[in-house]
Amino acid sequence: MLQELKIRKWTATIYFYADREGSSLAENLDAMDVPLPFRLEQFLHQLNEKGDGKAADTGASKEKI
Repeated sequence: MLQELKIRKWTATIYFYADREGSSLAENLDAMDVPLPFRLEQFLHQLNEKGDGKAADTGASKEKI
């Protein structure tokens, strides 16, 4: 039982960091105007609407200069 709990904890941790890094990569590609799949663009747009419109890493606005 305890071993199964440890495995679930590690699995959740791996998924968390994979999601975090994958999202960051997709946001950076979008910022560089690299074309992204439509579904990924929709997902990032939804995340931006739920947040306050600021980048997570720097707090800088996502408005283009």
